[in-house]
Amino acid sequence: MVSAKDSSTATKTDDESTETDESTKTAKKTTVEQSIIVVTIAVEPLTTTFTPPSSCGHLTQLASPGYALWLDEPQPAIGIKASDCYPSQFMKRYTSLVNESSSIAPLMSPLVCPKGWKTARQWDNGYIACCASGYNLAPPTVTSDTDRPAYGGTCYSPFTVGQTTTVPAYDTENVTATVEWVASSSLDQAYGHVIDGFALDLIVATTTTASTSLETTSEIPSDTPTTSASAAASSSGGSSKLSGGAIAGIVIGCLAVVGIVLSALFLLFRRRKSVPTEKHVGELDGDPHQEFEVHGSPANSGLASSMTATENRYYTGSVPPSEMVSNEVSTMGRPSDAITNPLSPEVAALRNGRSQRAELDSGWKGY
Repeated sequence: MVSAKDSSTATKTDDESTETDESTKTAKKTTVEQSIIVVTIAVEPLTTTFTPPSSCGHLTQLASPGYALWLDEPQPAIGIKASDCYPSQFMKRYTSLVNESSSIAPLMSPLVCPKGWKTARQWDNGYIACCASGYNLAPPTVTSDTDRPAYGGTCYSPFTVGQTTTVPAYDTENVTATVEWVASSSLDQAYGHVIDGFALDLIVATTTTASTSLETTSEIPSDTPTTSASAAASSSGGSSKLSGGAIAGIVIGCLAVVGIVLSALFLLFRRRKSVPTEKHVGELDGDPHQEFEVHGSPANSGLASSMTATENRYYTGSVPPSEMVSNEVSTMGRPSDAITNPLSPEVAALRNGRSQRAELDSGWKGY
């Protein structure tokens, strides 16, 4: 039985060639560090959801590091690759140093986590780390690539004390055996590989939001400085705001209402100004036209007309023609000899025994 703590068959017991082994380990470590520097710049796209086969999800015990259990190990031993459980784009650049606690994995951009996996952690710039469902992310203690903060970390899933599982086990000599593994501590865990990169949906969302913000700014002129695309993207993600078209509609609607109100006021003002002021015209009782005949030659007809106008001025509707006093003079060829002397309203009133308090402005109001 092989456990995480005692494994006499899976460990190397001879002490020969110690110095040689140390030199070899040092050389290998140097190679790993140099490989990481070179290979971490590799970028592979994964734009579709990879679906692992149903046979995936098994654990394997590896001699290094520490005879731990690993989920779907893609390279458990030298010359052995189990790539079916990972996307081909990932395996194209993946390299594992057998019997060393190191592996080299490409940066996936854009990245869609495989089916049955989850986004274990997401950063502000759209960078994410994918782990298998039920596993959490343990970031590396030392970051080897500042652009990939999850690179070098592992996914992990804790066991409960006493939990057992049957797994294939590999030692340093590629000897394979099926063993029953027992969790003897609450710290015992199963580990998995991280697939990291920049999420496809976040990249598309950021690009769409930025282009929408620029279009909105170009459609609605404003004195306010234009917001940058990244700021617009972050603000649109945090709160809901009116679109540029809605704002334009509100402004145009308000201007239209103001224009209608001003037009109505202008038309009302013009209408009231064009209506003439009503004048009150006083009416007098009686016949407004009273003509008086002057005896004499036809030459006096002009004088008679003048007299008629004069008499109308003084006697219209007030004194009957019978009370008129006229001096009839024989016609001597002189029109001035036949002048009718009109009576003033006062004299006419005295003759008729009426009061002098007669008003002519708006009809007779009383004596």
